[in-house]
This record gives sequence, C-alpha cells and structure tokens, in this order.
Amino acid sequence: MGTPKNNIRKSVQLTEMTVSEKLKALSVGGEINMDFTATNLTVIFETVVKILLPLVEWLDKEVHGGFGDRRAMSLINSQIFGFASIMLQRSGDWLVFTPDVCQSIGSADFAKLVAMKSDNLSTLFGDKWDKEMIKFMEDNSFLKHICQRHYLVWLLSEIFNSVENQIKEREARLQIMKQRLSVFHEFETTLDPFTAKEEPLKWKEYSIWDGGHRETGDYLSPSALSEFWKIAKSRVGKGYRQNNLDLDISSLDFFICRLKYHIGDISRAKLNNQQNAHSLWGYNSGRLPFTKGEITVLQKLAQEIEKKEQ
Repeated sequence: MGTPKNNIRKSVQLTEMTVSEKLKALSVGGEINMDFTATNLTVIFETVVKILLPLVEWLDKEVHGGFGDRRAMSLINSQIFGFASIMLQRSGDWLVFTPDVCQSIGSADFAKLVAMKSDNLSTLFGDKWDKEMIKFMEDNSFLKHICQRHYLVWLLSEIFNSVENQIKEREARLQIMKQRLSVFHEFETTLDPFTAKEEPLKWKEYSIWDGGHRETGDYLSPSALSEFWKIAKSRVGKGYRQNNLDLDISSLDFFICRLKYHIGDISRAKLNNQQNAHSLWGYNSGRLPFTKGEITVLQKLAQEIEKKEQ
C-alpha cells in the first residue's frame, strides 16, 4: 500500500497546507448556496481532491478487476448511497464503482453523477431510513435541499472516516516497524565490542609543539619523533615540547577514523614528495610512514579489541 512511483505521474508533494490554502478550502462550504447542483458539487469535489490528493500515493493500492497497473486510494468501500465503492487516483480523477459499471471520471462528471442520484431519496437513504421517513421527505419538497445537504455531509464524513482509518492502520504498522528497527539497532550495537561492553580503549598520540604552535604531525609512539627532536635540538632559543594527546576510543568507527586520519597524513606527504623530518617540519605538511614501533602499538590495540570480543 502506498508505494510512490515516479513513472506513473509527477509526484504531488506531501506538505502541510498553508494558512491561505486552509482558509480557501474552508470557505467553500459557506460560499455555495443550498442548491444541490452539479456546479456547486464540482467546487466541493475539486476541493476534496486538493486536500486529499497528496495522500493518495502514500495510501493507494492496486485496483484489481481488469484495470492494469492502475492504483487508487479507497474513499468508500461499501454499498452506500448507491455506490459500491469510490476511490481517488493519483491523476486526481475519481474511480467510481456502481453495481452496474466502473467509471474513471473527473470531479465535474462525479458531481453530475452525485446530483443525479440525489434526486431519488430512496437511492440515497433506502438502507438508512424506513419507507415512512422517505415518503415524508418526498411529500414535503421544502425539505429536499436539507436532505441533499445531509447526504453530502454524510458522504464526505464517510470519506473522512475511511482515510482516517487507513492512516491509523499505517501508523500501527509504522510503530511495529520502528520496534523492529529498534531491535535491529540493538543487535547492530552488540557487534561493536566497544558499545557492547561500554569500555573505551586508550589511544595516545604524540607531537612536537613550540609554544602554541604544532610543529609536527601526530605519531603513535614517542620514538617516532626521534628524527624531529634532532632538528629541534639544533635550533637554539626555541621552547619545543612534546604534546601527549589521550583519546578514548569508544567505537570501531572512531578507531577506523583515527587510523584513516593518520594514513591520510602519510598519503599527503607522499603526494608532495616529503619523505623526511626536514620536509615534514610544520603542522600542515603531513607525517612520515608508520614506524615499526607504531605498527607494534597498532598490533597491541588490535589485540585489545579482540579481547573485548571474547
């Protein structure tokens, strides 16, 4: 139910109605008179289409019975007021079933059909009123317009109830979907050893700073800075210091992101043909490839992660 398909027609965007759209729609009932004419009914049914059409592609379903791949949203699905079923299509046309025929018609033709049916109170209310009630209304013609207006309000009320029930059914299904998705999320988190046990992993990085300025890239062991310290010691009057950065790795994603950060710095240095401490002195220059000591650090971190999985 409700599967938007772009190859059927240009999608009608589902948005909240603006204040002006609401006022225009709500003013229709007061602007037309009590005359139950096809012209007045056309205005009413065109307003119904404007309000409900954005819902159709989310609530419609395939229409069976030799209609090909036609889809429509059910508005009335019971024998009532002389109709067997009334549906609204994505095109904005009505799909009207009577005991004898099915028609795909616009609002103007649907209004003519309703106006024609409204002349016969037995057709409209035969299953709702007893014969005495119908005869009384027919004998007193001054009540006809009231009966017709009552019929129209009743018809639109049935449409409202039908669509509301479909939305409630959709909401109930969505709640079940959300519950299953929540279980899926819990299942997914159990596969991450960090979130499953809520135990972060310590990740340390080291770099050389001069006051408030970083002079090297980040490295995973102090020994990886040895070549840079040789340069630093040859520069008299500088206040170089080692900065230690302690991070808590709380997920596999965080671990991979930090690793990706370091590999990105290595790749940038290679791309710029900067392969020694002298050329990589400076914050934006990247970093040297991983040393054996750093590889050992990564191996130990990987072992810690594997322990969490046990």
